Amino acid sequence: MRTNHIAKLALKYTEYEMIKVHTPLPVFPEIRARLLFVFLQRNPKQDEHCEVCVLATSLAQLGLDTHDMVNATPAEELIGQARSRQLKVLAGDYFNSRFYQLLSHIGRIDIIRLISVAISEVNRMKMTFYERFRVMKLTAEEYMEQSVLIRTQLFIALSKFIPEPYKANWSELLRLLTQCEVIQSELERSNSYDMFRSSWAFCFIRESMSSADQERLMHVDKSGVISLLTKYNIHGLLMDMLQTNIQQTLRIMEQLDSELLKAEVMQMLQSFNPSIQLPQVAKEI
Repeated sequence: MRTNHIAKLALKYTEYEMIKVHTPLPVFPEIRARLLFVFLQRNPKQDEHCEVCVLATSLAQLGLDTHDMVNATPAEELIGQARSRQLKVLAGDYFNSRFYQLLSHIGRIDIIRLISVAISEVNRMKMTFYERFRVMKLTAEEYMEQSVLIRTQLFIALSKFIPEPYKANWSELLRLLTQCEVIQSELERSNSYDMFRSSWAFCFIRESMSSADQERLMHVDKSGVISLLTKYNIHGLLMDMLQTNIQQTLRIMEQLDSELLKAEVMQMLQSFNPSIQLPQVAKEI
């Protein structure tokens, strides 16, 4: 997929040598930002500040995602690990401060309020999500639904600025494309032994097991995890879910009255499935 210009603008705030050398950052929410931008552009009243509003919202999301990468301090921590953890905290705070700075500079206090309320809601949702996961009361379906909601809350906050004829398609496309992001992330997590116990696969397998087997699931070793992932066909299930989402997205896309909008959505889908053929108009954008 062609890199969105919002993601390019964000490089000014994310490409710091100190951060790049000492700690990884989460992936920039490029697809959500791009989708929000193209739909906000359908509103001529928002066109002037559209770019800044989307950039600020995306940086606020990046700040939340960066803080999520901060782990509890281990009993014995190496100097490099400590620096990485501290930089994640500082980087997350920095991205959040830029969100406020960008919007206050253009006088959009209304959007600062909307995003701030959304940030509080995201933090509340995360607390509930992590607690229910900890006590093993989160189903695989709920895991997927809540993961999508947590990722979309900040972008949904700007729905009031989407023109009325586009609102329904916008919200549904945001949900479907974000779910594609989550599924893609879970495909990667299912290949990692370290991430298995905090994944959709863990929830799904736990639901499918007997009570006795569920207890053993907490102590399974690496070879056991690989065996379970194979037995329950986790990769196949996630790929099926991804293809279902792609097909649903294509159906919603066909309802759009703009060829440019359709082309943008097609390019987003191609990042999940490169085999999708872009129409000629998409190639010309």
